[in-house]
Amino acid sequence: MSLAGPWLLLLVLAGPADGPDGPGASDEAPRATSAEAAAVATAESSGEPDAEAAETTGRAVSAETKENAAPTEPPESIEARLRATREVLARLRAEENSIIATLEELEAEIRAAEREAAEAEALAAEAESALGPLQEAERRAKAELRARLEKLEPRLFSRYRILRRGAGFSAQDPSELRRLSRAMDRVLQADLAELREARRLHREAEAARSSLQKAREEAMRRAEEARRLVSEAEEARARHRTALETVQRERKLKERLDAELREARARLDRELARLARAKRKGAFARRYGTLSRPVLEGIVEVPFGEVVDAKFGTITRHNGLDIRAPRGSAVRAVEKGRVAFAGWFRGYGNLVILDHGDGYHTLYGHLDEIVVERGAEVEAGQRLGGVGDTGSTKGPFLYFELREDGKPIDPLPWFGRSR
Repeated sequence: MSLAGPWLLLLVLAGPADGPDGPGASDEAPRATSAEAAAVATAESSGEPDAEAAETTGRAVSAETKENAAPTEPPESIEARLRATREVLARLRAEENSIIATLEELEAEIRAAEREAAEAEALAAEAESALGPLQEAERRAKAELRARLEKLEPRLFSRYRILRRGAGFSAQDPSELRRLSRAMDRVLQADLAELREARRLHREAEAARSSLQKAREEAMRRAEEARRLVSEAEEARARHRTALETVQRERKLKERLDAELREARARLDRELARLARAKRKGAFARRYGTLSRPVLEGIVEVPFGEVVDAKFGTITRHNGLDIRAPRGSAVRAVEKGRVAFAGWFRGYGNLVILDHGDGYHTLYGHLDEIVVERGAEVEAGQRLGGVGDTGSTKGPFLYFELREDGKPIDPLPWFGRSR
């Protein structure tokens, strides 16, 4: 058998990257992803310790692979995982489309706000440009008004003097007094008309300058508000782009897992047929309800059966038992059988598989060490290794699985009462 054999089997046995379908997957990192497969391939080509161990295992098991293939996951479990993965994919795609739609809205808001800011800034600049001449016109009108007032003052004083003097010589020359008075009145009327005109021009210049200044301030306020909206929209766009990248990365991982599951499903029939051909006759079925436990001091932490994924809410199956026990606790064969596999298996760490005949197999995963060899006959209660956390991230525990004709079944009813 080629070196790829154990890793190909891993794709069939390992749980999905997002759910608790594999051993201990409720708290562990995803198993058998394409990234991990690439890492294994790199390790194999570079001669790292894991690759050497896998190659050694491959040589050790190649002689018996055709007769005793490792157990595979049942088709209904693969189908359940495919459905769960596709449900997650559908949600991720919907979320991706929603984020893209929001990004398009934000882009439109940014463009509109930028146009508003540009228009307001142009108006402010135009007002600023026109403000200078208006201020100059106001200054000239004010100077003209002051000049008119200064010109009028001595004439008013002269008129006052004439009126005062008229009381003294009106009897001597009244006609001359009237002539002077009329002449002075005409001059004063002309001066007053000029004064009123200068005052009107000053008021108009002041009003025009004030109106333009207010228009400039309003344009600047609009421009500032538009720029604030642009800044906020750009920040929101950056956040949504980051969220989109995250969702797209997760979607691609799920799509890759979906492809791997479909590939694994395509191999299931061949694997199950091979396993059926490798049956050995035995009396395992008669031990129902009397099997010894694999770890005497262990506590079942994750049972067999359906488990709800805390992150996505999908329901997947847990094919075995997660049994929490102290590190190094003895892991023993639940019944006599033959060692069908003993070695490192990615996602399961140190793994032992026993063939008990009649299509029954038991799996013991995450061992700290393995003390039996492939092909060896073991007795019930014989030590296979110790509880460990190899291939796991949740601390020391034993992953135990019981299969009948390649299909996982609940081990708990098979055990006898604990002493």
